[in-house]
Amino acid sequence: MLTITKNSYVLKKSLAIVIPALLIIGFLGVMEYRGQNAAKEFYKTEINSMVVDMDTWQGRSVQYVLANGFSLSFSASNENKMAVGDSVQKNLNTYLYKVFRKNFSGEYEFVSEYDYNKLVY
Repeated sequence: MLTITKNSYVLKKSLAIVIPALLIIGFLGVMEYRGQNAAKEFYKTEINSMVVDMDTWQGRSVQYVLANGFSLSFSASNENKMAVGDSVQKNLNTYLYKVFRKNFSGEYEFVSEYDYNKLVY
């Protein structure tokens, strides 16, 4: 008959805590790495495009897809900053971008300028 010693019980308890903790830390590390890469890519990219699609992820984040294939992801609290049909304009090597929206006469007018670093997660 197999007996469980106190040491093996402590080891199992420890593994039950350590393994999930490592998985969570690993997941957060990967998310941080991806966020930093997205910020670097945004900084280096010149944008003069239209928002063609918007998608929310479980009410936590919103992603705007531009006509040039670039996408912008923000926390859901920033969901109303842009809309499908808006024009986004950004110069190279900056985090600042401008949003323009069609008015009732069909002309684009300036809505606001945003800082990417202040709107991301």
